[in-house]
Amino acid sequence: MKRMYAILSLLAVSLLLTLGTGLPEYFRIFLLATLTLGGSFIWAFLNLWATSITVQRSYSKLRVGDSLESRVVIRNSGLLPKFSLEIDDLSELPGHSTGAVVNLPPFGEASLAMSIPLKKRGIYRVGAPIVTSRDPFGIFRLKHRGPGAEQLVVLPYMVDIPPFSLAQGDISGEGSLNRSVPEATASVSTIREYQPGDSTRYIHWPATARRGNLMVKQFDGGVEDVAWILLDLQGEVQEGRKGEELENTEEYAITAAASIAKSYSERGWAVGLVSHGDRQRVLHPQEGAISLNGILVALAEAHAKGTVTLRDLLTFWQSYIPSSTVSLVVITPSLDPEWGAALESLVQQGVSATVALIDPTSFGATGDPRLVLSRLHRRGVPAYLLRQGEDLSRALQYPWRLPATAPSGERVGAHP
Repeated sequence: MKRMYAILSLLAVSLLLTLGTGLPEYFRIFLLATLTLGGSFIWAFLNLWATSITVQRSYSKLRVGDSLESRVVIRNSGLLPKFSLEIDDLSELPGHSTGAVVNLPPFGEASLAMSIPLKKRGIYRVGAPIVTSRDPFGIFRLKHRGPGAEQLVVLPYMVDIPPFSLAQGDISGEGSLNRSVPEATASVSTIREYQPGDSTRYIHWPATARRGNLMVKQFDGGVEDVAWILLDLQGEVQEGRKGEELENTEEYAITAAASIAKSYSERGWAVGLVSHGDRQRVLHPQEGAISLNGILVALAEAHAKGTVTLRDLLTFWQSYIPSSTVSLVVITPSLDPEWGAALESLVQQGVSATVALIDPTSFGATGDPRLVLSRLHRRGVPAYLLRQGEDLSRALQYPWRLPATAPSGERVGAHP
């Protein structure tokens, strides 16, 4: 664009000087600039004319850290050769600059294999590859894109967690209990939306009237294999580089939530999610890959722009869940002691709680996470400390322990 502005400025000045002075030199400059501008446009246009492009993309589930394989074929159906055509695919995905430059003979074609790294979670609408043609002077950049678009969901980055590494006693080696016989007990564990095949005997009519759609009761068969993930997405407590960067508490919390949901779900547990970031999300606990995929998609588009504090989120969850015989995993970077008091109240009522604390001080904040961790430890709540730059898989294996007392009397904390 700068070169375009320079040429247009030269045209305007030379035209004014030609009209004002009548000197032929200024007219020649005006004519030369006009020919250069027109010739450059014709070159760029003809270089792009009679070209077509097709693409084949190979992928199943996409997540941060993977790559999307794309094969692009560009054809020249004209008599003129094509020079320095730029091919750019999936430019809508942030964090990559994958592309290629090709020359095509008359009636020739080129096939390109591209590997596009996925660096940012989210839901993206992507179109066909873009072909760009330039003139030799770099004045014009003409682009062509074929029709069609598709939606890509890039799931969060996840780490593998051994099945026994979450809350002590929460995941048993005996497998999931059979909760499909509600007649065995009259205790209701939770309420969820009606699914095809559910018995109408267990419709919860007050909740149905309140929500406007059918809700059914889920019964407690004793010890429940139900885990709720409560994700703190309050904007004020987040630390680290924002935007498209991955080194911030928001991305660490999302990764932890996705990894924990995957670990519980693979053990046959029903997993639910509650968060309040850019919008409120409540996904009722259900078993199976479909439920897990719904949680991962929700996490893919979640952002820490909420105004609801973790204490208020815990209170909301407490009022929303009719049973206390469930497991609760709290993921937060907040060092506010008020939410600790709210969680203690839930523990006293029988909730099996676990906390994954994203250490905000490792992202540049002030404070001392050991104060929160010590309080949780005294209440018997397993807590995991996740720090910037550490291996999250290892951090989610070993709960934080009270540090040993050094000879000087100073306490220092460490993982096993």
